[in-house]
Amino acid sequence: MWPFGGRGVEEATQARLDRKCGLALAALRNCRAANGAAAASACSQLEESVVFCHAEVAAPDAAAAYQRCFMKAANAGAGAAVPARCAKEAAAMRRSLRKLRLYPFK
Repeated sequence: MWPFGGRGVEEATQARLDRKCGLALAALRNCRAANGAAAASACSQLEESVVFCHAEVAAPDAAAAYQRCFMKAANAGAGAAVPARCAKEAAAMRRSLRKLRLYPFK
């Protein structure tokens, strides 16, 4: 139980997150450490994939909305503009993870 509100995640869910997303999260941490001040721009796509991985387990509705948007934009030929087109869905995933105290990643 969290002393200051928020739900957190159960141990079983945390174990699933560690198994499924642990390698990607480690890669994100390494990217941030290697890039220092420029980490925000250099690691943005990697962070997006880690957010999506966590959301698939902990917030499946938000992840499904993002995936629908991403596939729609990719099939329309958006190319590099796909993340910008799905910013609203990505923000919803981050909000869901923040409520569960899984975001921001440390």
